[in-house]
Amino acid sequence: MNSYPGRVEFDDFLTRGEKIFLWIYLPIHMFGIPLLLGATPLASSLGFSDADANVAYYAVGALLMLIFLRGFLRRSFDRLCDRALLCLFSVLLGYMAVAVLSSLVAMAASLFKEELENLNNDNVIQMAGTEYGKTVAMAVFLAPLVEEPLFRAGIFGTLRPKHRVWAYVVSVVIFALYHVWQYVLVYSDPTYLLVALEYIPAGLALCWVYDRTGSLWTPIFLHMLINWVNIAALTMAS
Repeated sequence: MNSYPGRVEFDDFLTRGEKIFLWIYLPIHMFGIPLLLGATPLASSLGFSDADANVAYYAVGALLMLIFLRGFLRRSFDRLCDRALLCLFSVLLGYMAVAVLSSLVAMAASLFKEELENLNNDNVIQMAGTEYGKTVAMAVFLAPLVEEPLFRAGIFGTLRPKHRVWAYVVSVVIFALYHVWQYVLVYSDPTYLLVALEYIPAGLALCWVYDRTGSLWTPIFLHMLINWVNIAALTMAS
């Protein structure tokens, strides 16, 4: 057992079958389902609101994770229990790192003459204003259960044994682009890629706590905390 606030050797490895599932589902989740929902009136024809569609989108992903990664999630949860204090300490440090780095990114962004609006945040505010409970369920509970297996276990965890630096770079970059690529496509404006910089602090912190603790549940809980605080701050400011 290793529960002290130090660091452990990264050992949260996927089986071959688990890797295959994650790498197949990654493009489906990132591009396939969003393009299907955006290109067809399926959601609206069923009477789904934006919040309903997002809850369904992430609920399907979370269900698939629980089915196909149940063994991995159980092994990773055992590591969380064995390293409880380390994981808790890492979540707190990770959140403080996100706060500091996000402030630095905001200061750097203020140097641009034309401020770009984060349309992803705008959508969250709009959904929370009309269907707060569904928005919280989607962003705080469901999204981390999908995104962390994909971006941390799938991308970071696969690359980590081969090259630690590239594991960070690839995971953080794809995680950041995941949140903005639709807006670049819809508005045909590549400058929206700059908004991806806002997601780099969280991406780095989520990779770091995973690397530090060797349990995927640590970035899952950190991700939940980040999204919960962000929703509270966005709705209070709107």
